[in-house]
Amino acid sequence: MKRIKELQIKQSHIKKLHDWVRKNEPFEACAILLGKIRDGIAEVDEVILTPNASESTVHFEIDPELLLKILLEAEEKNKQLVSIFHSHPTRPYPSGVDIPYMQNYPDTVWLIKGLPETEPMHGFQWFENTIVEVKINITF
Repeated sequence: MKRIKELQIKQSHIKKLHDWVRKNEPFEACAILLGKIRDGIAEVDEVILTPNASESTVHFEIDPELLLKILLEAEEKNKQLVSIFHSHPTRPYPSGVDIPYMQNYPDTVWLIKGLPETEPMHGFQWFENTIVEVKINITF
């Protein structure tokens, strides 16, 4: 497991995620972000919007069969899972529900969008048995 220091994501991807959050309210929205991780930098080049199978305001679940399909297709395209995105009804920080799932994906940035609309996205990684923040670098 390597420390991810930065997540690079395009402004157009941020807009797509914001729109997805609005469309899914009041439920948590979720998505898979693919790309490459090199030298501690996760570069997003594809955003795959996924339904929240749990249709919950405090929890998200990506259908396991859909997730497997996305990951297999990513491998065929020589891409990696770089981030799991979801929204929170409040602040954009990992909840007690998120932490066990983060431990299953330690080489992934957990990108969280909080509400209200003015709340920025924050990135986190489970690294050496703790949550560390990952810098978000929005590119054009």
